[in-house]
Amino acid sequence: MNYLTMTFITILSGMAIATQSGMSGQISRILNNPLLAALMIYVSSALFITIGILTLGVEIPELKLVKSIPLHLWFSGGILSVLGLSCVYWLMPKMGVPNVLVGVIFGQVVISMIAGHFGWFDLPVTLFNVQKLIGTMFLVVGIVLINK
Repeated sequence: MNYLTMTFITILSGMAIATQSGMSGQISRILNNPLLAALMIYVSSALFITIGILTLGVEIPELKLVKSIPLHLWFSGGILSVLGLSCVYWLMPKMGVPNVLVGVIFGQVVISMIAGHFGWFDLPVTLFNVQKLIGTMFLVVGIVLINK
């Protein structure tokens, strides 16, 4: 798959996440509880993931391989996902989709640059540089302009 196609897929993924976040914010507002909204979304997601696995014929790994995954990866991923998504679902009806998502995107960019710089999570090392600093400053300006 070429880089342009992958870039297009990332844009579509971003659009899907923004749309899903807005809809999940509605669920949070209706239920008056972001944790219940997150639970409903996770149950629905598990259903569709299961359908995808069965439809695509994804090979189920051996139990030995699954057991080899460190516990901290299971729990930290779950905790961070619930924390992040519950906050988004809680803030969406209060701030609106653009205002919440620019903050989310900024947070993702910052942590991805730190993780990339240090090679965390077995990522390839991509050193932080002046160009990335300038790009980050433009993001901050964009956040200010979008939130006005």
